[in-house]
Amino acid sequence: MFKKFIFLEWKSFTRSAAFKMNLFLKIVLGLVGTIYTVILFFLGVAAFYLLKKKSLDPLSTINKYLIYWWLADLMFRYFLQKSPVMRVKPFLTLPLKKGKIISFLLGKSAISFFNIYPAFFFLPFTIVLMTNGYSVIGALSWHLAIVALVYANNYLNLLMDNLDRLFIGVAVVLLSFAALQYFGYLDITVYTAPVFQAFYNWPVAGFLMLLLPVFLYSYCFRYFKNILRTDEAVQAKVQDVKTENFTWLEKYGLMGTFLKNDIKLIKRNKRSRSTVIGSLLFL
Repeated sequence: MFKKFIFLEWKSFTRSAAFKMNLFLKIVLGLVGTIYTVILFFLGVAAFYLLKKKSLDPLSTINKYLIYWWLADLMFRYFLQKSPVMRVKPFLTLPLKKGKIISFLLGKSAISFFNIYPAFFFLPFTIVLMTNGYSVIGALSWHLAIVALVYANNYLNLLMDNLDRLFIGVAVVLLSFAALQYFGYLDITVYTAPVFQAFYNWPVAGFLMLLLPVFLYSYCFRYFKNILRTDEAVQAKVQDVKTENFTWLEKYGLMGTFLKNDIKLIKRNKRSRSTVIGSLLFL
């Protein structure tokens, strides 16, 4: 059945009215992704020696800031990673198990670029660790824990796309930790660095981390299976309508009218809201 799904996805892509544009965008994004992966590869190799040159322990230093990488990766996924999309309505009336449809969508998300790019930094860094006297089992355990966190973010992102309150919680936690550390009130890395170091010191902990993405996969599977129903897929969403006049913009005359319309459109659409929030984060 999965082969049939892949065949239909390919037909949907090649028969699209915007096939040429989509193909061009994929080629451009592929080139950009290749450039970044090459940069990450060389950084993964050079990071060990650069930190050694500054008389710092490479593994401990990387572990110190992994919490921020993990949370930032989750937020960037929310803005940039597209959730797997499939036109499931035609399949819901056919004698197909919903589990197969959900498994295909979740498996499709697992091969995203966002799950691959960390390997170009962490894999060479792990190999350099093992070739410079670090424990092979410990380094391997640490690397598997990082892989588990990457795929945990993948499935958390799928939930955040459907549960905005989850994204708001993650954003508040990340910004709060960053602000507290910047102003010197709390250094969260003091508490998180030993956790990541434990994946190296106690290999069992690293291997147990592989259960985290398995648990999140199971949760996503149950969540999407419960909402994948014919009646919910075809019924129109009923929402309360709120009227906002933004009268404070009327002092700008005709320009104020256009500003009010723009603000309403930005607030109404998720993609435009994400773009605005992402721009503020980049600033």
